[in-house]
Amino acid sequence: MSWQGKDKNGSEQNIWFLNTDGFYKVPHNFEWEVKKMPNVVFVSSPLRTQDSVQGYKYHVYAEKATRDCFSRGEIPVVPHRMYPGVLDAEIEEENEMAITACATLLTRCDFIAVYYDHGISKGMGLELIQAVKIGIPIKFRSLEDAKKTE
Repeated sequence: MSWQGKDKNGSEQNIWFLNTDGFYKVPHNFEWEVKKMPNVVFVSSPLRTQDSVQGYKYHVYAEKATRDCFSRGEIPVVPHRMYPGVLDAEIEEENEMAITACATLLTRCDFIAVYYDHGISKGMGLELIQAVKIGIPIKFRSLEDAKKTE
């Protein structure tokens, strides 16, 4: 959460106080107003393909989906764009680490946004199943539909 306070002179201040226990300490001389934080959104879009041209299209599409989330005032989480350069999906142990990381990140998100213009891949299907299992809301989005309404 974010707090905005006023100092003794009435000036607006954005101040964070963190004590040694990791909790925010509110000073007695401030008036606090709780502001709504943006939704944290797990972005689901295609990733893997053997075709390098299609792979590039998926890369660009994931970037556009991420930008779409930002344009809606959301904070996108896009693990399928973060981990491929670090973990090798062809190595079983590293693939399991990536899957675990993605599943954990999903639990921390307010909802999953499924960008379906290129279809629903196997990985996206697994993300949807996980979201249903843990009760994360699902929103289906199309960048193509958004273009048509502009």
